[in-house]
Amino acid sequence: ALGIGPGEDVLEALVKRSPGLVCVDDTQLLVRPVVRGLRELDLLMDVAAALGPGSTWVMTMSTSAWLFVSRARSGSFLFDRVLRLSAWDEVDIGRLLNARCEAAGISPSFDGLIFEARPDDWVFGQGGEHVGASYYRVLWSAADGNPSVALQYWQESLRRKPDGGLSVRLFDEPSQLTTDQLALNLLFLLRALLQIDRASISEIAEATGLPRSEVIDGLRHCLTRGFIHQRDDWVELAWRWYTPVLRTLIRQHLLVP
Repeated sequence: ALGIGPGEDVLEALVKRSPGLVCVDDTQLLVRPVVRGLRELDLLMDVAAALGPGSTWVMTMSTSAWLFVSRARSGSFLFDRVLRLSAWDEVDIGRLLNARCEAAGISPSFDGLIFEARPDDWVFGQGGEHVGASYYRVLWSAADGNPSVALQYWQESLRRKPDGGLSVRLFDEPSQLTTDQLALNLLFLLRALLQIDRASISEIAEATGLPRSEVIDGLRHCLTRGFIHQRDDWVELAWRWYTPVLRTLIRQHLLVP
């Protein structure tokens, strides 16, 4: 948005333009849970300080990365104000899915959607609207109010009908027992991915303290089980496994909520 060209000094460009508001998304990509792992974040904070009090900076960061930053910088105040975004409720999740469908020009049908369990507080009826509301409740519960996880489950729920339209089927929710039974070294790998977001083999080995060969074997196992995705020379946690992995790490006291 600032129109900074290749090779142009970022700080000089910012000082010259003197923006009133600077927004930095995905700041967790600057955080590494290792010794001196906050160097890039510190550089960004230096730029913010050099720009002066005339500019307001807004940065977003994942919870896992923030937990590391807050512990590592417990004696200093990096930010004037910290806001924690709450989980979305089922109404918000439903609106998100409807908005995405409208943007894509699709109208999935809930006809034929069957639930194996019908708790009393879920709304079931003959109409597609009632069934859709119940589906959103199931989706919201499985995703723990995380919109990115909800979108992944929604994508897996869509099926092509013979007439070319789309129908909704209940997604296959990952088993919590699967992640609860993982070996400790695999949990260390997955925790590193949660904290780093996108990580190379070397970064994971440094963050976990595990031998590189053990990291490679562990990542191969996680890739086979679908826990992670591989993108060129880095890997990331699969969204469909985000919720059960996070719950397991918290239960094992490997991550403090």
